[in-house]
Amino acid sequence: MAVPNCRIRLGSYAPHLSQLCAGFTMLQQRGVLSLEYAGLANFVSEGTHRHNFMLEAEFDDGTVVAYDVEDGYAGVQQPELFDAQLSRVVRYFRRSYDHRQHNGMRNRMKVRPLGLNFHVTCPGNFFDTELPQSSIARYVNEFVSHNSYPVYKGLFVTQLLNPDDMPGIQGDLMDEIHMQNQLRMDILRACRDEFGERFFGGVEPGDYARECAPDLVLSADQCTKEAHLRRLRENYVCVAPQGLHGSNSWLMAECCAAGRAMIIQPLRYEPQGNFARAQNYVMFTNAEECTRRMRELLRSASTVHRMEAANAAYYHAHVRPDSLVLQTLRESMPGRFPVVQV
Repeated sequence: MAVPNCRIRLGSYAPHLSQLCAGFTMLQQRGVLSLEYAGLANFVSEGTHRHNFMLEAEFDDGTVVAYDVEDGYAGVQQPELFDAQLSRVVRYFRRSYDHRQHNGMRNRMKVRPLGLNFHVTCPGNFFDTELPQSSIARYVNEFVSHNSYPVYKGLFVTQLLNPDDMPGIQGDLMDEIHMQNQLRMDILRACRDEFGERFFGGVEPGDYARECAPDLVLSADQCTKEAHLRRLRENYVCVAPQGLHGSNSWLMAECCAAGRAMIIQPLRYEPQGNFARAQNYVMFTNAEECTRRMRELLRSASTVHRMEAANAAYYHAHVRPDSLVLQTLRESMPGRFPVVQV
């Protein structure tokens, strides 16, 4: 049977889209589909989508599958227009998925959750050819390092969100940024005080970070890509707070890829598959609760081991780029993509 032909269009070269592009590339390399990259499209100007943080995959039978990696729902402010735009696609997968946002829409069943998102690539990924060398994403296999250690430490390396880098923001979003920054600083100080040498954490360097929290700023060499990957291979339990607009952070996907246990804020958006509390993560809502959850996990290596195994399994089923894309294609076109070992 001939493999399906797939034509890819991107709305932007945002790194959020690298994982999807890697997934399609990996499936082509395994002979699951044939791929044509048609370059950039301005979906907003075309009137096909409300923003350009998008990838569209069109197949030889005319089927269109859309992927939306926007943080939150800022780009879907006109439900009637969004509903009409859904008519031309068979499925619309959202990185930030909340079924309540689609109540009353005629095409609401077409909108489905996408998996956890992170900046990742693979050899031969067409996406990389459009990025400057300094922006090339990490390779898939650099993350995979599942291990079970006898003793664990806490880990939280983060950024402070600088409102000056986001011109025009105001109101609720400005409040969210200040609250998120304060939470991150409170967690770092509480964990440093409680765990001492059993905790590594701080904020990435920058003028804004030095102004807000000089006591928490790490050195530049502690925040390199290489240092980040090295720590994810070591005996750490990770804190992964929400991203902007309450989005699921990239660190959650990276923790799954590295088989790490994680402590997260309550999920505002639903990912693919069975990603569950106490199985894949424990939860916190404030710095005190985060510290308590960390204390509990550091005292129970067996609990951490179970969570590591669950997250490594979830990565291979739902986060690894080829698995994530194949799940969406099977849901969109049942029977066209048989079960294959990826």
